[in-house]
Amino acid sequence: MGRRHGISTIDFRGKRNIQLTDQGRLEAEMLAKRLSKVPFEIIYSSPLDRAKETAQIISEKQKSRVSIQNDFCEISFGDWEGYTFEEIRNITPWIDE
Repeated sequence: MGRRHGISTIDFRGKRNIQLTDQGRLEAEMLAKRLSKVPFEIIYSSPLDRAKETAQIISEKQKSRVSIQNDFCEISFGDWEGYTFEEIRNITPWIDE
């Protein structure tokens, strides 16, 4: 089963190490509740804080361990990292063509 992390503080995330929002933490809690009857021993996570926090929230309910996998990192979005999709459209006009 695969699952992305909860909502984080900026849209175009990439490799920036940003945090979950309160909504992202709530999403992780809700997912942990939905998975409460699905037994598993390990959760694989990227080393980025937003993914580790999501995994930790779920693992606390599951009594499972978290294994950090460097290969699970997202790609770098370069100059676009940290911008919303709307901001990217404004700084890169050809994107809508």
